[in-house]
Amino acid sequence: MAPSLLRSWFILTLLAGGAAMAMYWWPRLKAAGEAAAPAIQSRAQSPEAAEAAAKLRRVLPAVSFAAVSALPRRGAVAELSLPVFRSLLAAPGDADRWLAAAALDRLDPGFSISPKELFRSTAAAVLPCSWKKRSFEILLAPLPGDAPDKARTYWIADSRGVHFTGVGPGELREVAGSSGCAVAAFGSAHGSLLLAFTEAPRSPGAAPQLWLTAYDPERREVLAAVRAGGNASGDFSLSAVAAGVIFADAPVSSSAAACSGACGKVLDVPILSLATRPLVEYRGAAVSGGAIRLVPLSDRTFERSGLEKNFRSLVFFETAFQFDPAAGFLNRWYRLAELSDGRRCVSVALDPSLPGLEQAPAAWNCGP
Repeated sequence: MAPSLLRSWFILTLLAGGAAMAMYWWPRLKAAGEAAAPAIQSRAQSPEAAEAAAKLRRVLPAVSFAAVSALPRRGAVAELSLPVFRSLLAAPGDADRWLAAAALDRLDPGFSISPKELFRSTAAAVLPCSWKKRSFEILLAPLPGDAPDKARTYWIADSRGVHFTGVGPGELREVAGSSGCAVAAFGSAHGSLLLAFTEAPRSPGAAPQLWLTAYDPERREVLAAVRAGGNASGDFSLSAVAAGVIFADAPVSSSAAACSGACGKVLDVPILSLATRPLVEYRGAAVSGGAIRLVPLSDRTFERSGLEKNFRSLVFFETAFQFDPAAGFLNRWYRLAELSDGRRCVSVALDPSLPGLEQAPAAWNCGP
């Protein structure tokens, strides 16, 4: 009888604990689920948009242009999403239809829609582009109700129809190109090309962002889009290479104002000036396997840093700034001190607002 009572008591305790946990967590889980599944991107309250949002909550964490750009092209999620977006294409709201067209272009190889059908009541700006004798147009249009210069969406129109580039909505600008293409274009693998756009800082103190879209003119298909990096100056120094494009990524420094005059000493020598500077890291982008691959380029960063007299070689430079082949440089700031004897000394800083490593004499690397 004793084992039976003990077993019953144990089961009762588990049930009571489970019920208590359910009562405690269920409201929070429900609220989190509702917050993670906002309404369709447009502010329109059309029945079609509400119905689509309710259905897509079951398969997508959110319903937006960003979520659509990340949809898998095949698989269960794609199969469940297709009929929902097909029905949403008939919605009266422009933004709802644009979102549906963006999704269907990604999920349905047989889907096509003309600019006239998609932009019924919106005048989309047209930017011509030609790449290896293949011509297409880049269209930009704001979402209904948004300022034209604040929430743009970018599209590509070719002989197959209109394709969402994956760029937008947001405060975006195309990077100026050449006479052949109004947008900066860089060739990559298998005839694909990368188109460059910049996004204004999303919050005070943030850096402008670089967006890259991969498009295949022969297949007439947008392959991928990615926010590649940021640069406080807004100048990404884009340059073409055989496999794609190289760009400059730099953090926003929040350090105190630079010091001039009596700034202490380094190795017992007075400092004439002391400043915190961000390490500008160069990265490469190329199309690989239908996606955009980003690669840190430590040799290019070292070559362009101007610190070769302080660190002498790439190995010392990578060690000081902690280079990781996948993540890039883990330390992104350094102290630059000009000494009274004419030398220039550098000390890696873990964070622009912290003292860094210059407190230890051995942490300074001095050059002529």
